[in-house]
Amino acid sequence: MPRKNKDFLDAPLLYSKLRYKYLLSEQALSLKHNDAVKFLQAKGLEPGKIREHATKLLASGVLAGSVLLATPKFSNLPVGSSTPFLQTENINQSLAGQLSSILPKKIEPLTPETETEISHILYQAFGINAVAQLGSTKLNNSYGLIGAEQHLPRFPGDTISQHD
Repeated sequence: MPRKNKDFLDAPLLYSKLRYKYLLSEQALSLKHNDAVKFLQAKGLEPGKIREHATKLLASGVLAGSVLLATPKFSNLPVGSSTPFLQTENINQSLAGQLSSILPKKIEPLTPETETEISHILYQAFGINAVAQLGSTKLNNSYGLIGAEQHLPRFPGDTISQHD
């Protein structure tokens, strides 16, 4: 039994009235703008769902814009680079020549001075800091037959099962 109170909201009645208005407006759109309705249906859109589709488009645009704004900026190499090896045609021969003059002929552990010289040459050639010791972790060998150093711990708690 419906209440006569003004503050009472009859949800089923409201829903049925809104549904009736929706059907009337959809019918009026079909009668007045039949070509537009056919165009929307050909594109896979129902005329009554245009607002939902627009919401999805807007949300995807916001997401794409956020991704573009959050992308880090990559800068180009400076034009006047101070890396002489990058400007030569044959980097392999230049680098091999410099390293062969420093490295011992017999495979043996390198002295800290030799390791420092090699690090300096690699920094000049490529602009990277290559070192034989990182923090308290030192490579078993930095010259010669090397194996499994890629599985040295990278951080506290690192295990070999976490490596590729």
